[in-house]
Amino acid sequence: MELARIGAAALRMVRDAIDPVLTGSEQELEELRRMDDEVDRLHAALVTYLGRLSTENLTEAQSHLLSRYLGAANYFENMGDLIETDLVAAGRTRLASELEISPSTREMLRSLHERVQWAVESATEALSSEDRNGAQEVIDAKPEIDRLTEQARIHLTARLGAPAPHRLAAFRIESELVEALDRLYVLARRISRLVVEETAPYSRTSTMDLPPAREGETQEAQVA
Repeated sequence: MELARIGAAALRMVRDAIDPVLTGSEQELEELRRMDDEVDRLHAALVTYLGRLSTENLTEAQSHLLSRYLGAANYFENMGDLIETDLVAAGRTRLASELEISPSTREMLRSLHERVQWAVESATEALSSEDRNGAQEVIDAKPEIDRLTEQARIHLTARLGAPAPHRLAAFRIESELVEALDRLYVLARRISRLVVEETAPYSRTSTMDLPPAREGETQEAQVA
């Protein structure tokens, strides 16, 4: 289904984001930025299709499912935009300023990214398989993500006194990366809530319960 394709495209961006931003070239950053084009294309097609469905005579369960799909699609699109703007911009500032992020800071950022990537993967899988337990694990990871984020902030503050050139500029870039990763987790958590908060009357509603796409609609504009 198209929602799964949007999730997969956003997940690829999350997986591939950290190395280009920390150490990559302009070409690698541009390749990361272009990955958002696929997310945007799939999102636009799905929104168009769901918009058409919203004008039809839907059952209560179908209306609920449509709203849920739209919310999840928007969160995935937000992930792509966040990486395209904040993370790619931070990487380009690093290149323009000829900054080198320290090994200890790179390790810290990669550790945070690893857990955020897990959260996005788990939320995407939970949405696809209606796995409330998996979604709840993502929600319950908030204290861990908060702890890792706070540890990162403390680490960066301590690094302000390090005898390295352009230390303040590096601090700003590194702080932007930490906050962006934290926001990616927030989006994964919101997707997980869509799964966990699914109420009993709609719990067995599937993509097949929505009206089919009209003849002539492209695959990109179909939910299933």
